[in-house]
Amino acid sequence: PRSRPGRAGSAARPARSLLPPRAALANAHDKLIRKRLDMIVLDSPRAFGAKRMDATVLARGGEASVFAGVSKAGLAARIILKAEDLFFRMP
Repeated sequence: PRSRPGRAGSAARPARSLLPPRAALANAHDKLIRKRLDMIVLDSPRAFGAKRMDATVLARGGEASVFAGVSKAGLAARIILKAEDLFFRMP
C-alpha cells in the first residue's frame, strides 16, 4: 500500500563533537526531514561496543520513543515493531 519502501537512518552523535541532547535531537529531526526518512535512531558514541544502550527513535509525524538501558538486540526488536507499525499505518 505504499509507493516507496520504508526508510530509516541513524543519527549517532560524533564522538568529537558531543552535542547537548537537545541539539542532537534537533539534528536528528532535521536529518529525518531532509532525507525523507520514516524514522531515525539517535544514540550516543557510548553505545559502540556497549552491551546496553540508551536511544531515541524519532518517527515522521513527530512521534518519539525513548529506550533507556536496553540491550542492542532488545532495541533492534523494538525498532522492527515500530517500523511495522509505521508501515501498516501508511495510506
